Amino acid sequence: MVASATWWPQPRATQERLANCEWLTRRCRHCGRHEANLYARGHIERGGELTVPRSLAPVAGSALVPYEVFFDGGTSTRGNQHSAGAGALVWQIFSNGPPICIARAIMAIPENCSATLAEAHACGMALRLLSSLAREHWETHGTVLRACVLGDCIPVVRYAAAQARFRAANLRGPIDRGLEQVADIGWHITWQAVSRRHNQQAHSLARSGVNWANHIARRGTSEQRTHMEWRSIPSNVCPEIVLPAWP
Repeated sequence: MVASATWWPQPRATQERLANCEWLTRRCRHCGRHEANLYARGHIERGGELTVPRSLAPVAGSALVPYEVFFDGGTSTRGNQHSAGAGALVWQIFSNGPPICIARAIMAIPENCSATLAEAHACGMALRLLSSLAREHWETHGTVLRACVLGDCIPVVRYAAAQARFRAANLRGPIDRGLEQVADIGWHITWQAVSRRHNQQAHSLARSGVNWANHIARRGTSEQRTHMEWRSIPSNVCPEIVLPAWP
């Protein structure tokens, strides 16, 4: 149904601490009819999105596209030092409850790198996370080989979706390698461009990658390094990395 004055879709499920509404359900003792009421947990700004910790009815879209992967790249210039970083994270989407971040990765690029190239590395890393999910973690998280990959760099998203081209080969390489891996496995991927404000968690990982790259560059090396971790598996984080808390 199309949202209108007399009908609107149910609010989006999110994490408990972020929800601004909640469903309260009861059953009438006289007629036996079930009733659900949506209550605000506090003040909600006009035009703000309504969110709940758990959906009232299953969300059909979660069965069609059970994964969302966000990526972002970042750069830093300090004096004569140019560094870059990339971040990506995988969310598993559920039909009733909020999505859960199941994996994340960061990359340190301690060399001169454009913002677009950093975004291309982030995109390739996001695709490698999907490859790792299918090959190594399918028994724990596997459902359907369909995912939506989201980023805020429109040229990279358009190239990955086969809607545009890059003239520079170094921009195509990281994305092409990732696309080849997921195609061999059988992933069906849709691509979506989002604004920066909807990509903050991937951006935080990219900033961690930039800081890691600066640390490596101060030692006089320029080797790219990558760190991936899964929420369900303990990981030995390199002491050089300062990662944000799991979302």
